[in-house]
Amino acid sequence: MARYESEAQRLAERDQRQGLGLPKILSWARSQREPPAVETLTRKLHVSELERAAERGDSLEAASARRMLARILVHLSFYEPRAYLANGSPGRALRMFEAATRIGPIQGEACGLLREALGAATAEQRARLAGQCPAEARP
Repeated sequence: MARYESEAQRLAERDQRQGLGLPKILSWARSQREPPAVETLTRKLHVSELERAAERGDSLEAASARRMLARILVHLSFYEPRAYLANGSPGRALRMFEAATRIGPIQGEACGLLREALGAATAEQRARLAGQCPAEARP
């Protein structure tokens, strides 16, 4: 039981550090003259490590990693693009969407933001973002 509590505490501290670090990394991305490469952004956000932990970790570690990935996904697919679009920067919004798709599909209200940003997309970006937000089935 003590080992379980110790591991739970360690993961809670890691979750808190990630929660505090996420805004710093996103602020760094906003401060760059050009939007950072998708690979750079996902590396700074530790996406690969979190995905491995979500797949292979014990139940506590996997659940913690899934929560962190979900937090990152919502920022990359909704909050950041929404802010960029409001400031007239659809190219930066698209970069966030591209990074988000490394974690999971674009869904819900983020689809409206993606549609708005796609007007400024290059052919390559359109290809990379193809298949996101499939049209809802109609009766």
